[in-house]
Amino acid sequence: MSIDHIHLLTPSLEDICKAISTHLPAYFEDVHCDIVECPNLTELGVCVPGLSGKNEIIDLGVLENLMLPERHHTFFDLEEVYAALNLKERAFLGCAAARHSILNNEGELIVNDNFKTKQTSSYLSHFNPKSQKPELFHYPSHKIACLSNMYATEGLPGKVVQIRARVRKQEFPFAESVRRCLKTIEENDNGVGLVGVYTLTKGKGKCHAIDVLPPMEVTAQGLMDFLPVFEVSAPITCACTMISNDKFRSYGKEHSHGFNLGIQEGGHLRNDTTPHECEYVGYFVPAYDFFQKKNPF
Repeated sequence: MSIDHIHLLTPSLEDICKAISTHLPAYFEDVHCDIVECPNLTELGVCVPGLSGKNEIIDLGVLENLMLPERHHTFFDLEEVYAALNLKERAFLGCAAARHSILNNEGELIVNDNFKTKQTSSYLSHFNPKSQKPELFHYPSHKIACLSNMYATEGLPGKVVQIRARVRKQEFPFAESVRRCLKTIEENDNGVGLVGVYTLTKGKGKCHAIDVLPPMEVTAQGLMDFLPVFEVSAPITCACTMISNDKFRSYGKEHSHGFNLGIQEGGHLRNDTTPHECEYVGYFVPAYDFFQKKNPF
């Protein structure tokens, strides 16, 4: 069983906070970055109260699984991942593709799966071609399709880096802007991994969600063009992973899937559509390890 493993750089919360405070103002008009006690994330719909303890970034699959019809059947079982990595007392949070057979729909999966409490609170965002609107469903399975960028966390209360940012000045989305700040503290060709939860608290988000996988072979850009795109109103709460070093991921150098439970909508958050109005608040911690498995078990 081949699982690639890299020990990531783990700068202190103070060093992360300093890098973001110094460099994020190039991307947002108003920035505040502090080290705080993590608020109770369950109040945002997250399956764990905090982000402290052990955290590992886990990537499964490859983008080609979505681009090539003969590979659309590819899937991973998170129970197998949990056992293979010998994880204990963890929850999975992040981004994945949903397996069609679970709810008879394709879609963006917001992974929100607590193995410690046996609580499965994941959501499927699907674009309904008939109504031309996104829909959000509870996803009652550990099985995911094609690819994912997620993290395993003990989810304990504790200190986190809190980022508040408003009024976007550049074209980069919030998470990518933060990732670019982390590049300033890379060392020796290694990367900094950051995991967490953030909310677009004001404005509107530009999201996509799969309604059906492309029936023909497509390029990466062709896949992006194929996906339905729509707006979702704030608040949109996202689970997010990012790695500063570009070489570690061919896709999803930062990846954010989120939901608005009040209006039952969500998807892959590409960016906000209201740069002069947008406001974000996020809670992040470093990941110690990066695991990657391209093929199913």
